Amino acid sequence: MLLQKRSDLSVWGLPGGNAEPGEDLTSVVEREVFEETGLTIKNAKPFGFGCNPEIETVEFPNGDQCQFFVMNFFTESFSGNLVMLDGESLALDWFDLSNLPEIPPNMKASILAYNSYRSTAEFQMI
Repeated sequence: MLLQKRSDLSVWGLPGGNAEPGEDLTSVVEREVFEETGLTIKNAKPFGFGCNPEIETVEFPNGDQCQFFVMNFFTESFSGNLVMLDGESLALDWFDLSNLPEIPPNMKASILAYNSYRSTAEFQMI
């Protein structure tokens, strides 16, 4: 699994981001992954939706709080080389699912949901 060490919270986490005006979800996923990792992805497929306020509410270092609603995607089709392009990543690395670094609870829940999706093929509500 590809993780980024995030510059906003200084923790490992999943690449992701928010839509710009006029973007559809597929475009957001492709753009954000490219901006944060340098990889071009294709055939991104949704596997889960994160909406639990207990784990999707985040406080940023400046004190701002935000509750996220997150559509989770995966792909097995990508090209390019890992490159930090936008300043949002301190590091990028591939991790085995059985040996992940410490990550925020909401992102850990997304990874657990991905594992459930892989074994059940059922969309996951997180």
